[in-house]
Amino acid sequence: MTTIADLHLLPVPNQPDRVFAEGEAPSGAFLFSLLQATPDCIKVIEADGTISFMNQNGLDAMGIGDVAEMRGVPWSSFWPEASRETVDAAVGAARQGQRARFEGPCQAAGGALRRWEVSVSPIAEADGRVVRVLAVSRDVTERAEHLLRIEEQEALLAASAARLRRRLGDREDELREKDVALREVDHRVKNSLAMVSAILHAQARSAPAAAEALATAASRVRAVAEVHGAIYAADRAERIEMRDYLRTLAEALSRSLAGGDVKVEHAICERTLTGGEALALGLIVSELIANALRHAFAKHRGTVRVGCEPAGTGRTVLTVEDDGAGFPQGFDLRRAEGLGSKVVLSYAAKLGAEVETGAAEGGGARVRVVF
Repeated sequence: MTTIADLHLLPVPNQPDRVFAEGEAPSGAFLFSLLQATPDCIKVIEADGTISFMNQNGLDAMGIGDVAEMRGVPWSSFWPEASRETVDAAVGAARQGQRARFEGPCQAAGGALRRWEVSVSPIAEADGRVVRVLAVSRDVTERAEHLLRIEEQEALLAASAARLRRRLGDREDELREKDVALREVDHRVKNSLAMVSAILHAQARSAPAAAEALATAASRVRAVAEVHGAIYAADRAERIEMRDYLRTLAEALSRSLAGGDVKVEHAICERTLTGGEALALGLIVSELIANALRHAFAKHRGTVRVGCEPAGTGRTVLTVEDDGAGFPQGFDLRRAEGLGSKVVLSYAAKLGAEVETGAAEGGGARVRVVF
């Protein structure tokens, strides 16, 4: 009778691919050829834990010339000390009729340490009694190395992400500190300019000959102060919502410059401005409103309206108009000699904006700033 332990002694059959008739059992030689054909390392472990058979691929992988060299040698002795308890536990489970799997390193041919995925199964007699154990080891070194490289890359990526998060956190802290500092500067500039405006108004009252010029200067300084005040009122000094900003500015200018005879109305669309854009646009709007209050209305009540609408391709049209006297005939903003005109054109250039002047519907002056 042929046993599994003696399979390595049998010749390879002449017809290994022969199909067996129903009820016919394959021969030991055929089983032996199947074991030799598999690329895995296949071993038969006796009840005492020693090796009684290893297929040729297993012998080649382990660098062993003849199975006789390892017959009777405990299988666990081929494994590193740290893995032997796992190996013995798997063999013990198979002896109890259970299947077991484990993975670990083991020295192969040439002394190379390879990683193996091992499946351990019981070999039972017809009555169910376990007499031997079958161990199938597959070399998974390349897979393990690939997974290790992936883990190393993931660890590097995680470390890079953590560094980036820290950097971004530091950057956000710096931006917040800068934002607080900028807002504090705007607040202080507003207060300082308000004080200058008050001094100019006082000087105008004490110097009748220069009263008009001083009052104009005072209102212009006050308008600039309100621009800084509106920026200070924004949540962020570097990213400012235009609707809230210009509404705050228009209401502040109405309180400080218009008095009770002229209303300043506003209908502002949504757009986000940088700090530089907000400053330039605020100075343009404040100059246009202040100019309307000085020149549009002689002795009657009136309204100054500030509005805007999208113009397509990311541009916006800002309109400041009044229902007052309107521009003089032939008025050209670019040829005007007044300081206010120069202020508007200068800051429009900083915005890359186009400035158009004309008549408002129903009379009055209209200025459109496309930016």
